[in-house]
Amino acid sequence: MQRSTTVAVSVNEDKLAIDVYQHAQRIGEAVTLGTVERRLEELRSHCPNCPCGLCTAAAKVRASRVWYVVRGWGAAIEATRRRAKR
Repeated sequence: MQRSTTVAVSVNEDKLAIDVYQHAQRIGEAVTLGTVERRLEELRSHCPNCPCGLCTAAAKVRASRVWYVVRGWGAAIEATRRRAKR
């Protein structure tokens, strides 16, 4: 009997994964764990009354969990591209 390896993803992790991906695209950098860590640190350094909402979300997540989400998207995109080329 196989165990399920599905991990629940929080709304904050999804929201931040989108932000990290878009940020990496803007700066022309690949999305790595280091990219995620740097972006979360930037967001966590916002002023206490910041209205963006991302800084509050960044305070509640671990970089590795956001990286897990972005990495999963990358694998799905690559699989779709491979299937489209057939």
